[in-house]
Amino acid sequence: MRLRHALLVLPALLAPLYACEDSSSSSSGGIFDPDSGPGFDAGAPPEGGSLVDAPDAAPPKGMTLTVLKTGAPRADVRVIAHDATGAVTSEGKTDAAGKVTLASAPSMVTVLGESYGSRVAVTYLGVADGDALVVSEPTIETGEIPPIGTYSVSLNPYAGATNYEVYVGAGQTCSNSTGELAGPVDVLLFPACVGPQNAILARAAGNEGLSAFAFAKNVAKPPQGATVAVGPLTFTAKGTVTLTATGFPADLSKRGDLWALANGSLYYPAAPLGSLDTTGQAYPYPVGFADAIQSTVRAHRDGKGLDVGSGFVRREAPPAGATATIAYDFADALPFFTGSTVDAAVPARANITLQSEKPLTATDGGIVRIDWTVGGSGLERRQWLFVVPPTTTSFKVPALPADAEAAAYAPGPNVVVSDAIFVEATQLTGYGQLKALPISMDLRTAVLDPSRPLPSNGVVRITSMRPALD
Repeated sequence: MRLRHALLVLPALLAPLYACEDSSSSSSGGIFDPDSGPGFDAGAPPEGGSLVDAPDAAPPKGMTLTVLKTGAPRADVRVIAHDATGAVTSEGKTDAAGKVTLASAPSMVTVLGESYGSRVAVTYLGVADGDALVVSEPTIETGEIPPIGTYSVSLNPYAGATNYEVYVGAGQTCSNSTGELAGPVDVLLFPACVGPQNAILARAAGNEGLSAFAFAKNVAKPPQGATVAVGPLTFTAKGTVTLTATGFPADLSKRGDLWALANGSLYYPAAPLGSLDTTGQAYPYPVGFADAIQSTVRAHRDGKGLDVGSGFVRREAPPAGATATIAYDFADALPFFTGSTVDAAVPARANITLQSEKPLTATDGGIVRIDWTVGGSGLERRQWLFVVPPTTTSFKVPALPADAEAAAYAPGPNVVVSDAIFVEATQLTGYGQLKALPISMDLRTAVLDPSRPLPSNGVVRITSMRPALD
């Protein structure tokens, strides 16, 4: 789908409108994972029914579903096929390659997985022949993660600077600062920060705030436990990129963010001056550093226990000069959600209804997350993710097989809609490509992650809702 105005760019799918307010910190990941009717009766799978084709089958059509963990195949994960009513038609388990193959696509397909020891289900609605779907389970990290090595970064002093900060990769995990340059600034490097080639961004600040940037790019990852000397790096005066936005409804709060993308990581250069309500947000910018720039502008309102938002994520070529302006028009934004309802008269087959100001049929589709808690004194949170077509305004939780293991994934009476997000991306041609994006089962995340770079230039429009935070 395309925007009415050629706004420019597109994401690594994608970034939430209600993400962490501290843009300088990295996030734990997103549901889109780049690393990878009433009255229907539940029924057991047909006798002998299986999703897994015979080894010699060569269907001219069909679909595959792959389950991964840390990029590796995940075998023996249950996958359930459903008809259009949500009734179970067959089931199988992923093979050694983490795959289930269907000779003919069902209307819906569900994966029964886990996230950090908690049960999580993922259901795709609107499944079609030719689909190649991918679901990933998060890796449980235990113990302290040791650093890979160290960059020892030498900096040439900058006149008037009283503080120096050095960053490697997104967020604060791999960074260090000093008040005076008595020697190199050592930055411990952890796996989440580094790739084969890395960028280093240094900031110099004085009494008047941030003054200058220095940087290095394409710095090789150090051997395990090694220290690599970098520099000396020379500071140059900052540039300025200003975000402006027009057409916002008066009753909304507004926010913008700007990142510089270098060697595959997003860097938050510095906090801006100004406001989207007046002259725009002016961000200090490291001229010559970025391979691309990524920005977001979003508006949201809190009310009646609901936080709803709408806005944009945009990636584009870096500015050619020291100053640039990125303009947004909120007239191009997607409609706001207005609420949701859950009819949990039969919790295991709860009916979910979404409401929005206008239809969301112009989007590429969306993700809806429901969750509930089970247990007594030690409550366990469980969730179910639904990948849904753009025409979806309501759906019913599909049935599960009758055995106790599958039934443990069924929603409880306290089920609620915890997230909903619909997107329209210039990089996608519609729902077929949206549902082909890898989906993460990570319970800890918002639906989308703003710290991940978009895969290429383009624009993603987003509309979302979740319960308002207390």
